[in-house]
Amino acid sequence: MSIDKENYKQLIKSIAGGENITSGIHNYCDRWCERCTHTARCSVFKIEQEMDISNEALDIQNEQFWQSLSTIFKATIELLHEKMQELDLNIEDGANQVEEDDNFITKPLSNDMVIISKSYAFDVVKWLDQHRDLILERYELQQNVNETNALLIADSVEVIQHYFMLIATKSYRASLVYDNDDTDDARGSAKVTLIIIDRSIAAWSTLLTHFTSLEDDILHFLKTLTKVKRLILEAFPTAMEFVRPGFDE
Repeated sequence: MSIDKENYKQLIKSIAGGENITSGIHNYCDRWCERCTHTARCSVFKIEQEMDISNEALDIQNEQFWQSLSTIFKATIELLHEKMQELDLNIEDGANQVEEDDNFITKPLSNDMVIISKSYAFDVVKWLDQHRDLILERYELQQNVNETNALLIADSVEVIQHYFMLIATKSYRASLVYDNDDTDDARGSAKVTLIIIDRSIAAWSTLLTHFTSLEDDILHFLKTLTKVKRLILEAFPTAMEFVRPGFDE
């Protein structure tokens, strides 16, 4: 897949300016387009559809992908500079302001909710790899006995796999704010994190009923997610009141 920079810039402008597009909707989503009911209003989804991005095109071993990615990056930077010129902004001024502000959190990874959620992500990867055969065996057994249970197992594993890293990245995004400043963008990211944590907790709870031999591990994950949720709510007590563009309106 080869991408022309100017065509890509025009594509972004035409789609983002569409009357049915909800501005900023992609900032507070769970990045699960296949299960989203708002793709018709999302500029990111439409751009990806227009570009016909496939698994092959996104293969990190595909040299053409990296060339296309470089083009996209350059086009995005040019669009950013164009927008800043329209608004009479200087990118250097913004950078200096951040450096001079002592209240800015320059090391968000020191935040407990980020550290714990990142650790959770790595632990989930190891756990799934360690117990993949057992999960597959139980799923296949349930297919012959109770198809509903089989679907619940498959769906729960899929939810856990989709969200385990997103919890860390979204909580990280929420932490990139000014200290003690409960900004709307941070609250939005915090709200998405809380939503996907609740979905992950539900998925782990479902697995708990089907894998009693793994009870200790699953309870550990549930405890970890509950702790991250508590830390987020402590940092952003009004997060769930945030109205996400397109989703909560």
